[in-house]
Amino acid sequence: MTNKSRIKINIFIIFIFLTILSISLSQYGFPEEKIPLIDWKNLNKSWDAYIEYPSSKNLEKVFILLPYLNWRKYLDHLSKIVYGGDIVLKKMVKDLWLLEKEADSGNVWAVKVLHKLVTILDGWDKRDVLSILGNLIRINPSLFLEEMSQQIENIDSDDFHSILCYLDTVYYTDKIKARYREIDLRIKSLESVKKDSLNAVKTKCLEVLMEEKKGYGRILGLETKTK
Repeated sequence: MTNKSRIKINIFIIFIFLTILSISLSQYGFPEEKIPLIDWKNLNKSWDAYIEYPSSKNLEKVFILLPYLNWRKYLDHLSKIVYGGDIVLKKMVKDLWLLEKEADSGNVWAVKVLHKLVTILDGWDKRDVLSILGNLIRINPSLFLEEMSQQIENIDSDDFHSILCYLDTVYYTDKIKARYREIDLRIKSLESVKKDSLNAVKTKCLEVLMEEKKGYGRILGLETKTK
């Protein structure tokens, strides 16, 4: 068999696989016309441009190209391998410190990109992003709520809870009092935001945080379990 024949066969196999994948995804909440097409190549270029010159304009381009992908519903391993998604995501994880710095300084595009990364990354990489977004609650509660109000429809309930309540295990392991205090401070921080347009999302966030606080409180004997 010639190399040209092998290439044709491989292309045909990939086409069949993508067709089957498309049909399967349509059964798990992603209609075929809504399955995201990811331009990893241009995303890679846009990220490099942002690192070279970290402006809001360059970060906005990254946000536009970066998709929302919830791994519980949509497995994108093939397109990551074929189009270089793994490469660009590893780059972004490596430079999370820059996104954290930008988010803490009030850059809305950094916060938007971090929200998308929550739905794409997993494992420790995802936890680092959750930690950055969670810390923003105390640093800039108004910005946190503004962006959460816009992104909440794109994240599932588990990620919503994790963004609000995840605490860095390196510091908070076996430190229940510290966890209780941090959650309490996040509650107070969000309560300080008085903007009427944010009341709905603030209420949702506070409900989750208060339930988390009760859980730690019961462990510490500070809260009585309701019957």
